[in-house]
Amino acid sequence: MELSVVLIVKNEEKHLEECLSALRFADEIVIVDSGSTDRTVDIAKGFTDKVFSNAFSDFSSQKNFAVSQAAGKWILVVDADERVSPELAAEIRAVCSKGEGCVAYRIHRQTYFLDKRMRFSGMQDDRPIRLFKRGSGRFEQPIHEYYRCEGAVGDLKNDLIHHTTPTIDVEISKTELYTDLEARFLIAQGVRPSFWNSMKPLLVFVRLYFFRLGFLDGMPGLQYAYFSARYCFRKYRKFNELYQQAVLETKIKERFDDFAKTLPKKICRSDSRLNALLAACGSLKDKKVLEVGCGKGRFVEVMLENGAAVTGVDPSDVLLEDARKLKGGTFLQSSASQLPFEDGTFDIVYTVEVVGHLPLLERSIAEMSRVLKKNGCLVIVDRNKFSINHKRFLAPNFLIKRWHELKDHWIYPKGFPFRERWFSKSGLSRLLRRYFANVTASYIESDGEKRCPWHFLFDLIPMARVFVLWKGVKN
Repeated sequence: MELSVVLIVKNEEKHLEECLSALRFADEIVIVDSGSTDRTVDIAKGFTDKVFSNAFSDFSSQKNFAVSQAAGKWILVVDADERVSPELAAEIRAVCSKGEGCVAYRIHRQTYFLDKRMRFSGMQDDRPIRLFKRGSGRFEQPIHEYYRCEGAVGDLKNDLIHHTTPTIDVEISKTELYTDLEARFLIAQGVRPSFWNSMKPLLVFVRLYFFRLGFLDGMPGLQYAYFSARYCFRKYRKFNELYQQAVLETKIKERFDDFAKTLPKKICRSDSRLNALLAACGSLKDKKVLEVGCGKGRFVEVMLENGAAVTGVDPSDVLLEDARKLKGGTFLQSSASQLPFEDGTFDIVYTVEVVGHLPLLERSIAEMSRVLKKNGCLVIVDRNKFSINHKRFLAPNFLIKRWHELKDHWIYPKGFPFRERWFSKSGLSRLLRRYFANVTASYIESDGEKRCPWHFLFDLIPMARVFVLWKGVKN
């Protein structure tokens, strides 16, 4: 058998029949489907009996699997949104018959974006390897895959017609799928977030529209440059979220595992944070309560004494060892950004000095809102960004914190990719109002502030106090 054509497809009923009709010149057609829910498989079976199903993991793996099912000496790889013209088909047949000493051939793609032909916009160099001898190499890279081979590579003269992105809805849908893969690929490569990543969408637009002459394509050129920049923006936004979840959350967990031995197992019943929390929660009897970042369960123990049914979650298994020794309560290892509970499970969710350690803060707040019942409340106690130190008169706490971070005397060591955050009263309130109604915030006077020589200052200027309590009610 001389020539096999292979395609990987999913939900391509709108394009597949026209694509396959132009491929009848091949000796066989191999199609690998990854779970289509439309008529894709039925259409495929009308053209070939070599239709396979294979779960999709990434584009390279799927194409390598498809190639492995082909029997031809030469392999032509085509996508469902591409068309092989009669001229290109004749050239491919001629090359497969003669060989001409090359193991693979690049084919220039003539791209149509939103049904308009793109002559510039960076399309001038769009020449992927699509025709190759079986066994000469393999596809590499999970997304924007390419064929790596050993031996001479030639170029075909005729174009492969590429009808990419017929509508804006298709573009947005493809962007979401592809950027998911791209973000995971960046994580696998060990890439770290940087300022330059945030600049890349703008650079993509400038490169395509100006340097790659996209402006000569008129309005389609402008649209293509814009959507390419948007694609880049979505890629790095997803990458940043994955990095924070997959890398930073793991690193912070490990840090708290090391830090666990320095935290006390009990809390003083006169602790100002505890009493402010109890007052904000109101009656706890028979209430289902969740503490996010429960640590050793110091606050859980008091909640249980007040009649609540309490669940605690914490990413640190070392801290949870002590919590699980308490009588009563349920303790689970979990990230705040992905709580393992159904919607509307709890009457109250609270957290004490935890939100400053959450890399995915807004996602975590959204999760806390999700697991609350209607009219349930969230209570947060954390550090005030603008407080002053009760031991060093008029010294701002955030400067002292920064000094200790530079000296490597803070919870996160020097060079750690995350720093503990403190919040302004209004700043965190604005975030909470996206998910909660009746958001209130009040300053808490700490035990140390009450006992210091200038305690009157903290009475006169509440904004100088070290702790703030935020409360919001779920609609």
